Amino acid sequence: MNGIYLFVLCLFISPISIGQTIVDNFDDYNTNAYLGTESDGLWTTWYNNPGGEEDAFISDEVARSAPNSIKINNEGVDTIDVVLPLGNRSSGSWSLSFWMYVKPGHGGYFNVLHAFEPNASNWAIQAWFDKTGYGYMTVGGGVQNNNFFHPRGAWFNVTLKVNIDENLGLLSVNEKEIAHWTWSEGSMNQTPTSNSNLAALSFVSAAKNGSEPSFFIDDVSFTGQEIGLKNIHNKPKIYPNPSSGLFSMENENLENIEVYSILGEKILATNCFRECQISTLKWSKGTYLLRLKYKNGGLGHSKLIVK
Repeated sequence: MNGIYLFVLCLFISPISIGQTIVDNFDDYNTNAYLGTESDGLWTTWYNNPGGEEDAFISDEVARSAPNSIKINNEGVDTIDVVLPLGNRSSGSWSLSFWMYVKPGHGGYFNVLHAFEPNASNWAIQAWFDKTGYGYMTVGGGVQNNNFFHPRGAWFNVTLKVNIDENLGLLSVNEKEIAHWTWSEGSMNQTPTSNSNLAALSFVSAAKNGSEPSFFIDDVSFTGQEIGLKNIHNKPKIYPNPSSGLFSMENENLENIEVYSILGEKILATNCFRECQISTLKWSKGTYLLRLKYKNGGLGHSKLIVK
C-alpha cells in the first residue's frame, strides 16, 4: 500500500543511531472500510479488535490530502478508539504530527500514552476540542493544564515533540506552542507512575462541554531517532544542574539561549557564545526549559532544575 511507509533508517547519524519514520495518509485504503483492517496491522483499536465496532472508517467526506482521511464520531453503537502503536520508545528524540478537522458544531479528542495496555495504560497527555473552538489539554495526572483555541471547519496541524533523554514534551497547534512539560509526568485517573516511554497515539470519539464528537484525521507522521554520537557531541554541558544560584553552559557551536518556565513564560533570552554563566538567584524553584540555537541554525532543547 503506497499510503503507508514504514521503514528503519540505519546509520542515520552514526553507527549507534537508529531512526524510524511512520507516514500514513490513508489514500490507498478502500473508502468506508475499517482503518484497522485496511492498514494491515499498522493501526489497531483499544481492545485490539480491528474491524470491530470501535474501529474507525476510512472517509472521503473531507481530506487534507485527497481522497481519504479517517472519521471519528459517535454514529456507531460503540465508542471509536483507534490506536497507532509507536514502538514503546524509551530513549531518543521524536516528533509526532497529524492534521485534524473538527466538524462545525462538534468536538474531538486524542491522547498519547506512556504505556498501551487496555487494562493498565498510562496516559502522557490528553487533549479535547469543543464546538466553540476552545481546546483543553492536560498533562499526565493533571499537574499542568493548558487552554488554547483551534480552527473549526478547517484543517489544522497538531505536533508533539518528545525528547525522552531530556524528559521534555512540547505540544503545538499550527506551529504555536501550547505547552511544554516534564515528559514523564504520571497518568490522569490512574495511580501516578513515572513513565518516560512513548508508546502510542489514540483517537477517541469523545468531547467535552456538551460537544458531540465528529472530526477527521489525515497525514499522520512519526519521525525520530535513538540518540547517537553526533547528538551526544552537540549536547551542551550544563553545570551544576540542579542549580541553586548560578549555572554554566559550554558548547563550541552554541549561539544563544532562551529560558522558559514550566508554564511557558519567557524568563531570559541572551547570547551565549561557546560558554556563559547565568544567575538563577531571582528565579523560583522548579524546572525550566532551555531553547538552544546553534551557529549552523540548528535548534535544541534542554532542561534546568533550580533548587
